[in-house]
Amino acid sequence: MESQQSTKRVLKKLSALRATLSDEEQVILDGYILDSASEVTAHSMTERITPGVTPAADAGPDEMMAHSMTERITPGVTPAADAGPDEMMAHSMTERITPGVTPAADAGPDEMMAHS
Repeated sequence: MESQQSTKRVLKKLSALRATLSDEEQVILDGYILDSASEVTAHSMTERITPGVTPAADAGPDEMMAHSMTERITPGVTPAADAGPDEMMAHSMTERITPGVTPAADAGPDEMMAHS
């Protein structure tokens, strides 16, 4: 009911506007109105779409393999398949570290004397 009343109001306003236009301008306005009907048809949602689901018609086997979730992944853990022994040693947490204290392994006697 409300949309019929709105349609009547819009048509009345368009008719009043059209009466104030020259013949050339009326043709342009008519073109806009008639073209908008085909534009509305082009944007109509006749196909039911499920939110968040994209059809995978073009996905090949490589794409499907890349997106498969067959491997169990632990959050925050990156596999170290390419890590060599030096990298593994650098990341090991075997030495106890006291916050705020830097070990002085390379400090010579002069440095130790300056900080005493």
